[in-house]
Amino acid sequence: MRVKLLFVCFIAGWLGAKAQTNKLVAGTRLQITQVSKLINAVNMMGTDMTTEINSTIYSTVEIKRIIGDSIVVSSTTTRITGNVKALGQDNSYDSNDSSSVNNPLVASQLKDINQSKTFTIINGKAKTENAKEASTDQSLAKVVDAGEESIVEGLFVPSEINNKAEGFKWTSDDKSEDGTQQQTTLFALTKLTPATSEVTANTTMTVKGKIKMMGMDVNQNLSGSHTSTSTYQKATGLLSAATQNIAMTGTEEVMGNSIPISLKGVITTTVK
Repeated sequence: MRVKLLFVCFIAGWLGAKAQTNKLVAGTRLQITQVSKLINAVNMMGTDMTTEINSTIYSTVEIKRIIGDSIVVSSTTTRITGNVKALGQDNSYDSNDSSSVNNPLVASQLKDINQSKTFTIINGKAKTENAKEASTDQSLAKVVDAGEESIVEGLFVPSEINNKAEGFKWTSDDKSEDGTQQQTTLFALTKLTPATSEVTANTTMTVKGKIKMMGMDVNQNLSGSHTSTSTYQKATGLLSAATQNIAMTGTEEVMGNSIPISLKGVITTTVK
């Protein structure tokens, strides 16, 4: 699991339920739309500053192979649009607009547009085969890793709910590779219908450690929660829609200054 928190938070996303299913067909192509609406508040030298971040990410995922308990998919981000409102200014961007490529707020995100990446998913965990790890020193910061790895992991119904009744619960503990983030998630099978399964995920998370942001060392001390609801099709085991609510608070220390931070937002994902 790759999760990075930086000073100003822009595009985010976390599809809570990890997954695996055997009810899939190779060659299936999925069109995914992820809409993020975030509000990030900081206090710098006694001055409150609020940033509104809205973004939409369009992706295409194709199921390449299904081999035993593993699923191989290719994922391609085809377009990113959005706007950032801060300090009385409204900056919009669109990957279809060549001028956005030079926008320092989004340049690091747009460089991977239309670049396919291959992932192998085993027991709900995705590993990339042909993509390099993104640098933590990015102009377009993230509250959580909303990259393609997280998206493809959330596409398939969790194997834990197989043959389970409504109300079934289970937990998951995760820790980032660099040890800066720990999180615990309580999953629940909250609703069953003849056609769908609904899974909720309540995550508590702490983030402590040093990262690089625009060439500077940033010490983080953040905590918060993610609450998501995901609906899966019973016939295919694929995600139909997910909604996530995010709330994070804490401080980040930059050049000797401790900066209080509060982030809230909603992320919705639809699959067709």
